Amino acid sequence: MRAMDVFTGLPDWLRLECQPIDQLQGDLFPEESQQLARAVPKRRREFTAGRTLARRLLVQAGYPAGAIPADASRCPRWPEGVAGSISHSESQCAAALASLHDCRSIGVDLESIGAVTPDLWPYVFTPAEQQVLQTTTIASPETAKLQATLGFSAKEAFFKSQYPLTKLWLDFPQAEIRQLSARSFTLELTETLPELPRTVSGLFWPVPGQQLLTLLWL
Repeated sequence: MRAMDVFTGLPDWLRLECQPIDQLQGDLFPEESQQLARAVPKRRREFTAGRTLARRLLVQAGYPAGAIPADASRCPRWPEGVAGSISHSESQCAAALASLHDCRSIGVDLESIGAVTPDLWPYVFTPAEQQVLQTTTIASPETAKLQATLGFSAKEAFFKSQYPLTKLWLDFPQAEIRQLSARSFTLELTETLPELPRTVSGLFWPVPGQQLLTLLWL
């Protein structure tokens, strides 16, 4: 699966790709391997997939294929001048990147459709969002399942994109879904943060394995 085959609607300056984890088991740099010294095999596979895919995008964008170690908060430490994000599910890995000349930060997230079950809604969604999901469930349980996954994933992508700018760990109710269309969403912050716009928009796509990928940039 190539990015151009699936991810329509992207600006020319942004690169995004999603591939099966099993197909992304390349070599790591010593600095990266050292950070995995105590990692279980599953974590090593996921980390390796993310770095392999991210390096592929870096080379495509004209950057050297260097190490991408994790920082103290376990976020990827991108080369100077690059904004990027990595996400993985049980079977898939996604990476996105762009130049800091084009955006301040990027957030990408992968989720399995249906994993955000109703018992999790009070922790993930505001009362208004929960009401919409409850109403949708009555009319179409499958649609509600998709919307719950999208809402969770959109917030995760936003949290990833805002962290490099604010260094804050936000709670899910601090962002609320305001609008959905066929391939896009809009989030509104429920409180003002000086470093961030009050409203942000992003894109989403289905990916193989009944999964959903969300992306936004600031």
